[in-house]
Amino acid sequence: MPIKIENAFSKYNSKKFGLDFFSNPDKDKEDLKDKIKTLAKNNRVKVRDIVIKETNNFKDIKNVPRVDRIPFIRENIEVSVLGNFLDIGIFLELMIKDSENLNLNKCDFDLDQNSDRQVRASIEFYTYYMEKT
Repeated sequence: MPIKIENAFSKYNSKKFGLDFFSNPDKDKEDLKDKIKTLAKNNRVKVRDIVIKETNNFKDIKNVPRVDRIPFIRENIEVSVLGNFLDIGIFLELMIKDSENLNLNKCDFDLDQNSDRQVRASIEFYTYYMEKT
């Protein structure tokens, strides 16, 4: 086998374990929700809702010749929180820092109508993991 191909396989195999983010999806998703809630509570941020849902980013891949399926699943993690703007910022920084497999997709802020000192944030993270076969 040519050295470039061997190097590519070696690199893939060395990083493959990092894609095993949800090795037990149901349990790991609950653990992630608990981690988000704990981190929010520690930073004086109130979690209003957490939704974790699978999205199909590769739905059109069957139209590409020679590709039957891709064994990756993308999960969107939607978090709705309420709190002080700076506290939410610290919460976001810690989430990104502590969760190497989570990526920030978007974050929207709105003023809370009930309190002039608080904001509502809609945060969306995403992650990929390997499908279990």
